[in-house]
Amino acid sequence: MAETLRAYLKRAGASLELQNEAAEVKLWAERAGGQLLAKMEKQHGARPADTGFHDETPPSLSDLGLEKNRSHRLQLQAEIPEDQFREHIAETKDAAKELTTRKLSGQPKQRERGHRPRDAVRADAY
Repeated sequence: MAETLRAYLKRAGASLELQNEAAEVKLWAERAGGQLLAKMEKQHGARPADTGFHDETPPSLSDLGLEKNRSHRLQLQAEIPEDQFREHIAETKDAAKELTTRKLSGQPKQRERGHRPRDAVRADAY
């Protein structure tokens, strides 16, 4: 929903500041989703007591309407240290640039894990 709003604002010629507000909401929601997906993956096969799912097994990615690539990208985004994530958002907004997570992909934590810059998630990628 936040991406739909951001895209609408961009097409309507709204200010970059307003577009970035919608993009920020989307990025934080994706980060939370990536954290939940990582937790569910870690608990695979076990009943996830605190995720709100009450079935015997956690839902599959297809049950959630996600493809494996999308799940992977959301989890990568969730792995970015929160202080770096917050700093990136603040610096991008202060510089009056379009808010994406593309530049975060070059951070040392992801480089050490072997992720290439193209693995980063852009706010407008979906």
